[in-house]
Amino acid sequence: MKWDLTGERINGLYMGLFPYTGTVESSRVKYGGDVQHTVVIDEPIKVYGAVRDRILVSITEVNRILDEADDAWYKDHTDWSDIGCEFDQKVV
Repeated sequence: MKWDLTGERINGLYMGLFPYTGTVESSRVKYGGDVQHTVVIDEPIKVYGAVRDRILVSITEVNRILDEADDAWYKDHTDWSDIGCEFDQKVV
């Protein structure tokens, strides 16, 4: 697999908790050799109280590179709005 995913559509789990689908804006090799991708996500997600429209992911947080058929299916069938996380809840 190539390391530079710039322009590719991907999906996965950010931090192992937050599902996402988006387009890789840039890829870079970090000091030490790990690759990091900046992803512009299709639907903003709330992570520990902060709304994010871009995330930084490593290759371990990428589930798959989407092809055109995958991309069309995800656009029609993916609604993450009903998925919550215990860390997004306000403490009363």
